[in-house]
Amino acid sequence: MKDIDVKIGLIHGSQALTREVLRIAKKKNYTVLVETCGVENILSAGKRMEAEGVAVIISRRYTANVLSSNLNIPVLSIPITFFDIYQSILKVSKNWESILFPIYADSNEKNFILKEIINANIFYYPYKSTNQMEEVILWGKEQGCQGVVAGGPVYQKIAMKHGMEYEEIVMNTESVESTLQEAYRIVVNCKKEKEQTYLFNTIINMGSQYVIAVNRDGDINIISNLAKKLFMVKDDQKNPHNIRNVMPFKEVLNAIECAKPLNHHMEKIGHKVFLIKYIPVELEDRTIGGIITFQHEDTIMKVENKIGRKMVKEFAAKYSIDDFIYCSPEIDNLINKVKKYSAHESTILITGATGTGKEIMAHAIHQLSKRKGEPFISINCASIPEQLLESELFGYEEGAFTGALRGGKAGLFELAHKGTIFLDEIGSMPLNLQARLLRILQEREIMRIGGNRLIPIDVMVISATNKDLKQLIAEGLFREDLFFRINILSLYIPPLRERIQDIPLLVKKLTEILSRNHSVPIIEIPDKYVEKLLVLSWPGNVRELSSFLERLVIICDGNFSSNVFEKLYMEFYEYSRTASDCGEPIVSYPIGIAQCNLKNEERNILKVLKESKYNKKVTAQRLGISRVTLWRKMKKLSF
Repeated sequence: MKDIDVKIGLIHGSQALTREVLRIAKKKNYTVLVETCGVENILSAGKRMEAEGVAVIISRRYTANVLSSNLNIPVLSIPITFFDIYQSILKVSKNWESILFPIYADSNEKNFILKEIINANIFYYPYKSTNQMEEVILWGKEQGCQGVVAGGPVYQKIAMKHGMEYEEIVMNTESVESTLQEAYRIVVNCKKEKEQTYLFNTIINMGSQYVIAVNRDGDINIISNLAKKLFMVKDDQKNPHNIRNVMPFKEVLNAIECAKPLNHHMEKIGHKVFLIKYIPVELEDRTIGGIITFQHEDTIMKVENKIGRKMVKEFAAKYSIDDFIYCSPEIDNLINKVKKYSAHESTILITGATGTGKEIMAHAIHQLSKRKGEPFISINCASIPEQLLESELFGYEEGAFTGALRGGKAGLFELAHKGTIFLDEIGSMPLNLQARLLRILQEREIMRIGGNRLIPIDVMVISATNKDLKQLIAEGLFREDLFFRINILSLYIPPLRERIQDIPLLVKKLTEILSRNHSVPIIEIPDKYVEKLLVLSWPGNVRELSSFLERLVIICDGNFSSNVFEKLYMEFYEYSRTASDCGEPIVSYPIGIAQCNLKNEERNILKVLKESKYNKKVTAQRLGISRVTLWRKMKKLSF
């Protein structure tokens, strides 16, 4: 692994072993720190290496055993193979009749077979500590051994003291190399684990929560700085703290003991109340511990306020009164009403055909009201199934029905608190929900589905419909008492065919907006083509006009085409001949007045004149006659 400083320690007194280790380490590009010392200095050398950041130490059997029992870092023993021992004893057997071979008592070596394959007397002596080394040498001398075969230079010194020869067991290259490679692997893994632990601790301590991670027995493995301060836990002890000695809360301890999750548990710690949560952690179908989190009330309130502010931003009105495009006096009077009504808190009912701009008007009312900085929530009562509409409007408690979210869910009336809720297509609301809505409007409080407590709300309610609510009342489909409750203030938006003088301005503004939305140059529609649009009745109102213009803008791609216009115009013309908001045949199209009798002629001219706001040019176009002919007929009929 690149970018890791591999630091390995070697503690031994053998010069031959040191040379072999350093030769292989150089080839492998490992950093090896060497301490050549006697057995009396093994432990101090090991602790010194540990303090200097050595990640793993290698040595021979006895030294490795001493170090591994007293250090906190891994210690590897370089293995001595049967072949290593065989070669060393075979070498000296040519000169020594009797050979002393000390065996470390805790080793698993079974070298007694050497007596059968080497023509020499081999005396084995098991020892347990370095204090026995001189005892071993003296015993071997009494047995008539000429020398000792061993793996440490300490034996060489004692043997020479008592007149015996010494032969060091030379370890083969493969053993040394495999031990170094294993040491390298341990170093890399330790570094990775240390880095991951550091990153994990950093993540935990960056958060605002109090976090404790425990194992299955309750021992604390990780604890955030905030949790340390909260429970006054010191980290200068070698042994890990147990959660039972840190906190006395029975419910939490029982959850850990039973490996069961714990949610929304409240406890008082010091002078503050905390919300405690425990989540068991499983690995391979076995619980290995868990995570405990603590949040105090101040944090919870801050989060709720933050969420509330986010809700306000997400549920914000998108349109203002300036987005309603008009120039007609009738709409000017309507706008004045809107401004007046916005200053009050009464419910408002907006009526009008589809596509006339009821939603824009609702947004505008909110923007003009004192609630403009609060949430604006819009819901179409006709687009959501009855079962879902109830839970969306009023919310529900946990377990209220199958599939209910844990912790329940706030309804749109709750989310609109202090703001405005817009109930579009209210005429499609089911009767049972109408009763609940009526109570909310009267009492200004709601109860969630499956709940048992009343929640006070403060909302302004705006409703809209394109249906005749009085007719629905007569048919038993709408509550009369609800109608009077939502209709305290009313606004009627006339269809586009009743304000055709707005069409030229709408064409201009909508063309500009649609061109920007589609990133194309703004096209200029000649007046004679705009005048043709005045003849249509636009049963889809402004939405239909916008659809026509959007097609025109996209297909023309910045260059007006009369052919494209005429083709699209005929499509909309045919639709306008067969569709109207009221379901009645449309008479304000070219109808051939000469074929009508005098009474019908008078009625039709009057109707078209009113629809055209007495604009004679438009009236003549819609009747399919010239202005001179229109003037002559009006004079004949004494208009």
